[in-house]
Amino acid sequence: MTWHVLDVFQTIRNPDAVPVLATRLGDQPLDNLELVLSGASLASMGRPDATSALLLWAESSPRDVAQVLVPWLSEVRDPDSLGLLEKTIASPPTFKNPENWRAVDRALQEWKASRAATGSEK
Repeated sequence: MTWHVLDVFQTIRNPDAVPVLATRLGDQPLDNLELVLSGASLASMGRPDATSALLLWAESSPRDVAQVLVPWLSEVRDPDSLGLLEKTIASPPTFKNPENWRAVDRALQEWKASRAATGSEK
């Protein structure tokens, strides 16, 4: 049941949903359904404002959120979101937890590696 709900949430594309989903990103456990669904939805939107919400959450979190952040950010689909990831990596880290900045870097490297392996960009 949970995976079906996740599939449905990953089809959300309405830009009005971004602020609603962003408010669901908090300090709950990383396996919390609300956190997972909100983050996965934002990651799947293919919108820079959704990617920005994920980055702001990761930047402000004092804990290591890499286990969810890397898979979410490695699936960016739009050039503006990719640019946000590159800009985040190029600028000095302002993350409360440096592991989250490293997670953004890993996600970007995974994105590039997956595109190099397939010979295409999403």
